[in-house]
Amino acid sequence: MRVEGVDMAAGACRVAIEDGDRTLRGLAPDALLGGGALRPGHRADHEALARQPAALTRALRERSAGRVPRPPYDVVTLRDD
Repeated sequence: MRVEGVDMAAGACRVAIEDGDRTLRGLAPDALLGGGALRPGHRADHEALARQPAALTRALRERSAGRVPRPPYDVVTLRDD
């Protein structure tokens, strides 16, 4: 999993994973990463993502398959770009 930046308007980190021959890109909301109105910062985002890569990867794959991930990962969404 890699962090591709922050989407300030969405209040989320842009993340991406390789899934076979495709790349899945999504948004992991600050609230899921432990942030919120007072953003913890880029390093904290990376640390939060590093603690839960399997769950976030599973959430992106489930969204890609048209399913809703289990809470609290149901807030993870796919990006179109």
